[in-house]
Amino acid sequence: NEDFIDLSDLSDDDIDTLRELLTTSFDAKALSRDVQTQLQADYVPARAAAVLALLRKPLSRKITALEEQANSPASAQAFRDFVADLALHEPDPDRVTMLRELDKVSHSTDTAILIQIEIAKTLVQSVAVFDTSRRPLSPAEMDELVLSLKDELTTSLRNHVLIWSLFAYRSLTDSEIKAYIGTYKNTDMQWFMRISSAALIKAMGHAAQQAGVSIGRLRNAQQI
Repeated sequence: NEDFIDLSDLSDDDIDTLRELLTTSFDAKALSRDVQTQLQADYVPARAAAVLALLRKPLSRKITALEEQANSPASAQAFRDFVADLALHEPDPDRVTMLRELDKVSHSTDTAILIQIEIAKTLVQSVAVFDTSRRPLSPAEMDELVLSLKDELTTSLRNHVLIWSLFAYRSLTDSEIKAYIGTYKNTDMQWFMRISSAALIKAMGHAAQQAGVSIGRLRNAQQI
């Protein structure tokens, strides 16, 4: 978020406080509980069973394992080496096209953008508490910020998802990727993606509200 928000006027202590506030408000376990509660409200047994059947297929399990491996700290250096190699060797265009399609049907970039925007909005309003030369943004100004953030984030995040996918799925055959795309095109899976993505964004909104409460308490404590 430092790409979009100037933090230079804040002290190290203020930045540490902001980091702790955001980490606490957007706690992964709390977000997960919120999402689960929302999904239970939208639960349709037959559709959920169909989705679970898709996710339990050998290919889906294999890809989940590859994703977990790619996201592990142990793979960090391998990912950096992979990215460096991409600068010298252009990836197969057909592979890129397939992974772009997978991104589209899985809504990976779209969801990531919405998550980043929620965090950025919270951070912008938080900074105003610690820097007296700034003021909280009005709703209209926040809408303008969201539009500019979305435009800037879309390209960078879409490219990041592509590069990460090239790395994570490098051992998969083209036929396996095509089959996985087919999994996401399934109507029950699309239903699940819609309700789970909506639940996650709502959970992020709830976290942002919690951050706002924490900011208000902090402001009041500072004024005492």
